[in-house]
Amino acid sequence: MWVVKLAGGLAQEPALGEWLSELITLGGGRIVIVPGRWSSAEFVRTLQQDWQFDDLSAYNMMVLARAQYAVLMNGLAPDLVPAVTAEDIRAVLQRGGVAVWMPFSLMRQEIDEMADVDLSSDCVAAWLAAHLNAERLVLVKSRPFNPEATLADHVRDGIHAGASVKWYWLRALLTKSALRMLLGERGSPHRHAFSRGAGLVRKWMMCSSTGGVNALSTASVTIW
Repeated sequence: MWVVKLAGGLAQEPALGEWLSELITLGGGRIVIVPGRWSSAEFVRTLQQDWQFDDLSAYNMMVLARAQYAVLMNGLAPDLVPAVTAEDIRAVLQRGGVAVWMPFSLMRQEIDEMADVDLSSDCVAAWLAAHLNAERLVLVKSRPFNPEATLADHVRDGIHAGASVKWYWLRALLTKSALRMLLGERGSPHRHAFSRGAGLVRKWMMCSSTGGVNALSTASVTIW
C-alpha cells in the first residue's frame, strides 16, 4: 500500500487533474490519496484571527477543509472511492480501486496531541502511513524545488513541513516524471533503471512538534 499526499496548492493548478488521472490509471489496488490543506485552511486562520475563537474549533475546521479537498478530487475523478476508516481504505484497495481519504476521524471533541492547528498535511499523511503500515509515503508538492538540495535546505525553504513531522525515512528527491517508473510493474526495466539512478539515499528527518506521528519503520518517503 502507498499513501500519496497531494498538496493543497494543486487545487488551483491543471496538474491536479493530471495527477489524479495517473494515480487512478496506475495505482488501482495499492494507493490511498491524502488531501492536503488547501485555501480553506488560510481562510480558517483569518477567521480565527478576526474572531479569536478557540484552537479546537480552528483545528476541526482545518480537518473539514481537508475533507472538502477530498470531495473536490472525487468530483474531478469519480473513479476515486471515498474512504473514512482504515477498514474502508483496505476494502477499496482489495477491490482494486484507488481510495481518497476523508479524514473525519481526525476531528476531536477535546485537545490532544493530534489536535494542533499547525499540524501539517505532511504530518497527517505520515500518521496515516504509519497507521496503515504502508510500504511508501509519497508527498506531492505544488511548488518547485531543487532535487540537489539538502534536507535542511528543503525545511528552510518551506518545501517540507519540517516543524510538524517527527521521524521517517526520506529515500529520494524525484521529479514527477518518475511516477510511471515508481508505479511500474515490479521487475520491469523502467523500475530497475529508476531504482539504480535514484540512489535511494536514506536520511532522517526529526521535527519538534508533538504531531502524534510515530516512526515509520516500514515506509519510505518520496517528495515530488
